Amino acid sequence: MSLSSFVNKILLPLKWRPERKATLTHMVMNLVKYGHVQHHALARGLQTLSFKAKREHIRRFFAKQVIDEKVLADAMVFNTFHRIPKMHLILDRTNWKYGHTNINILALTARNRILSTDKKRWLIETCLRNMKSQGFN
Repeated sequence: MSLSSFVNKILLPLKWRPERKATLTHMVMNLVKYGHVQHHALARGLQTLSFKAKREHIRRFFAKQVIDEKVLADAMVFNTFHRIPKMHLILDRTNWKYGHTNINILALTARNRILSTDKKRWLIETCLRNMKSQGFN
């Protein structure tokens, strides 16, 4: 399944006009492609004539569109796991400086089963081994 069809499937439960769903799909695809959420990056690929009109389209989308977070989150979880399992959500944020570049990472992880002690030990040892081979101490 492509990312575009996955996003379209997630948007099905939302009671939006098809044009609004298409706009959000384009924005998600451009977010993945260009790696940031600035309006000029999100506006690429929209089917309007001028770049200024595309940016205004994105601005109006965020100004006027009501997003039902619960319906959207339920659709994302259900389409990923095909049911809503019991799970632990783990939120982690880290940042560091690499040369002159600030690197910020925000990760949300869903854990839906408990690892045995042996699997945890193997996972930690594998991570440490990989880090050492890449020059980390």
